[in-house]
Amino acid sequence: EADEKPADEAPASGAEAGAPGAGAPTAGEEEEGEQAPAEPATPSIDVAGLDQRILALPLSEGNYDNLQCTEKALLFVEETPGGERILKSFDFEEREAKTLKEGVQGFTVSGDGKSLLTFGKGAFAITDAKGGDPKPLAIDSVRVRVEPAQEWPQILREVWRIERDYFYDEKMHGVDWPAMWERWQAFLPHVQHRGELTLLIQEMIGELCCGHEYVGGGEYPEGPESISVGLLGADLALDAGRWRIARILRGQNWNPGLRAPLTEPGVDAREGDYLLAVNGQPLDATMNLHRAFEYTADKQVELTLSATPDGAEPRTVRVVPVGSDFSLRTLSWIEANRRRVDELSGGRLAYVYMPNTGEGGRAAFDRDFYSQLDREGLILDERYNGGGQVADYVIETLSRDLLSYWMNRERWLGFSPAGVLDGPKVMIINENAGSGGDWMPWAFQRQKIGPLVGTRTWGGLVGISGYPPLLDGGMVTAASFGVMDAAGEWAVENVGVAPDHEVIEWPRDVIAGRDPQLERAVELALEALETWPKGAAPAYHAPAKR
Repeated sequence: EADEKPADEAPASGAEAGAPGAGAPTAGEEEEGEQAPAEPATPSIDVAGLDQRILALPLSEGNYDNLQCTEKALLFVEETPGGERILKSFDFEEREAKTLKEGVQGFTVSGDGKSLLTFGKGAFAITDAKGGDPKPLAIDSVRVRVEPAQEWPQILREVWRIERDYFYDEKMHGVDWPAMWERWQAFLPHVQHRGELTLLIQEMIGELCCGHEYVGGGEYPEGPESISVGLLGADLALDAGRWRIARILRGQNWNPGLRAPLTEPGVDAREGDYLLAVNGQPLDATMNLHRAFEYTADKQVELTLSATPDGAEPRTVRVVPVGSDFSLRTLSWIEANRRRVDELSGGRLAYVYMPNTGEGGRAAFDRDFYSQLDREGLILDERYNGGGQVADYVIETLSRDLLSYWMNRERWLGFSPAGVLDGPKVMIINENAGSGGDWMPWAFQRQKIGPLVGTRTWGGLVGISGYPPLLDGGMVTAASFGVMDAAGEWAVENVGVAPDHEVIEWPRDVIAGRDPQLERAVELALEALETWPKGAAPAYHAPAKR
């Protein structure tokens, strides 16, 4: 009598009656009396209908990665909503998932499928594929003697190979690449330091005259200890023999990356105050200001302040300096630009700054664009844009046309598509914007969204992907794909994107506190507003009386 299975229990893969290959000998199996072939049989894959033989495992929805198979199980890492990573095994016979090890960052299965190398929290361990007791590996005790001078020729040769095999142009930009090896390997006997090898690599890949050719990392001799210095997020100036707080940067103290030490609640520090002492140590103009803040980043510091340089009526405040104030200074510049645009346009224009075309840039665009849809026009500033990905989402959003309004009996509620700013748009560019910061103004210009103002962009619009590491842990990239326009012609690389209105930032204007590029962009947007076609929004009609 045949065993019966519950209707809701999924059959084992490959065991169904009449399944392709069911009951037939697998590759390598022989009929009785036949001898095994001398060479292993080539695996045969029945491609026809393969998509219909894919089955879902009885697992709940989750975040799974690093899927690897052993003979009888599927191993994977599940990441919980709290960020914990758990190594699990789904047994094909028992048809259920079991936890093998918690706190695992990743794992690798041995060639025979019987053992696992797991790693996480800075530790490595060996265990069997069924999740037995792990045996920690004492990685810290491993010592390898290295003769760098013997590694350097191989590293240079590997760099040459990576460029040969990954560079997007098989003609290597017209460069005789074998000849470049002969030219630059001749310097190897004179290399005495990893820094000199890096310079040699830079010179060799520089022959390609292409952007995104980077080199870095590698093993260097230990140098002097790096000394961290805490910063107050402020400009300090010498005045009357003291350090005076000339400007306090404002941040977003709810955001850990934009914490402004002197504006946090409870810190009574004001612009114009004089800094008399740090942690009780007197400070005056004859002393190095930064030395007083050595090793104070993210640690509480006591400052003695006074409204006058003679130290009358001193007061003590406690602050926690930051390790870098770059983000605070960037935010200060952005907000100053926003205020300037608002002032010059009388509140009619929105201002959006995109520092890159990666995650941070997209977040900045979403936050600042959608919150200013009530404005009549837009200044999109992408100066110093560090690139990232292709910002087609931004271009698509700025290209939207208004299709319909929505209203209730009190007021207009909005319009469709959502996120339409129906008004003139101007983009500001400069020579320090590149990669994705090249593509975005190129597409902005081609889509005729609006004019470009500023100076020609960097001109580095090729892409990079993944590459093998070098012997000593260093890295090198090879431009692995270039950008073409719709006609199939190479675009932007080594050329950049030229503005429609060139405006150079001369030092004299910048020192005087002006921003000629921003001012010209606002001027163009306001001129366009004078003739901008405004749709006739339907008037509101009260319902007829009954």
